[in-house]
Amino acid sequence: MPHPFPRSSRRLNLESRSGSWWLPLTLATLLLVWLLWAALARVTIYAVSDSARLEVLQAACPVETSLAGSVAVTRIVLDASVQAGDVLVELDAEPLRFERNELRARLAGRAEELGPVHDEIQALQRQLDDLEQAANKVVEEQGAAVEEAEAALRLAASTAARSQALNVEGLVSPAELSRVQADVDQQRAGVGRRRATQERLVWDRRAEASELRGKLAECRRREVVVRGECAVVEASLARLEHELERRTIRAPIAGRLGETANLRAGQFVAAGTRLATIVPGGGIRIVAAFRPQDALGRIRAGQAARLRLHGFPWTEYGFVPARVASLASEALAGTVRVEADIAPTSAFPLPLQHGWPGTLEIEVDRIAPATLVLRAAGAWLARPGESPTPAEAR
Repeated sequence: MPHPFPRSSRRLNLESRSGSWWLPLTLATLLLVWLLWAALARVTIYAVSDSARLEVLQAACPVETSLAGSVAVTRIVLDASVQAGDVLVELDAEPLRFERNELRARLAGRAEELGPVHDEIQALQRQLDDLEQAANKVVEEQGAAVEEAEAALRLAASTAARSQALNVEGLVSPAELSRVQADVDQQRAGVGRRRATQERLVWDRRAEASELRGKLAECRRREVVVRGECAVVEASLARLEHELERRTIRAPIAGRLGETANLRAGQFVAAGTRLATIVPGGGIRIVAAFRPQDALGRIRAGQAARLRLHGFPWTEYGFVPARVASLASEALAGTVRVEADIAPTSAFPLPLQHGWPGTLEIEVDRIAPATLVLRAAGAWLARPGESPTPAEAR
């Protein structure tokens, strides 16, 4: 039976035969394009850390109390600026102040004793010096007197010798010879008296000097005792001052109070309690903790990075561009510390502040998609039963 629409049938047959060639050709073209993209294109591999935060270049300094006690005065105000040495908190120290005042009074009293003792020592020293000078003069005078007596004795002895010779020749009478001999005896006795007087005066001066030296030694001993007691009191005062200073908590560095405890006068604080955290001024950097397998051997100084701040949607506020500055050489507590400097061209719409958390993404490699697929497959095959967790690729 002839077909009612011969032309339409032939047309449909031709179109169906031609359409069967276009579909495989299109699929082959798409497959070729995909293979070329997988082999030639490059995708960026990022190491990602969700524990990043902004920190000042100089580490924030915690302020803690090393002693337990009651708060007497507190000057801690959140976000207040402080200078190094400013008093932040004073703990109750009234008993120590009373003891310090008592020791100061005792020290003043003992110090007043040093003046008279010192004056007495100087007076005794002057007396001893004067006595030694007088003794030297007496010795000199008595020595001269002894020499004079000895000279007279020698003269008398010489006269007696001549008289003896003349008496033998009969030129001098026995009475005259006896008188000359008596004069010699008298001069010899005078020399003995002079020497005895010299020795007595020397011993008298020595006795007086010994007595003065004894008094001087006693005064010096008293001075040493008083000075020792003053030194003990001064050491006790220094200890009390140190204890009082420990109860006066000062700012170790300049900055602003970024974190404060809720303190009130009369409140008891235990030893080691953190009272505040001082955030120093200066630039801001990014600090993040990465897994060792994502950081070691992959992250290097100079690599580009970007920070997405938590609480500030990146679609509205954008990223904070950065560059890796340094990283730790080994893991600590299961993570590797990485520090990054914020790029000077950063145009974040808000002033960056210490403590803001975020997610840090560091560009660690650029590879072909095919290589990425092979790496993922290799990681999956190397760890059967575990889900591979490759670094994020974008």
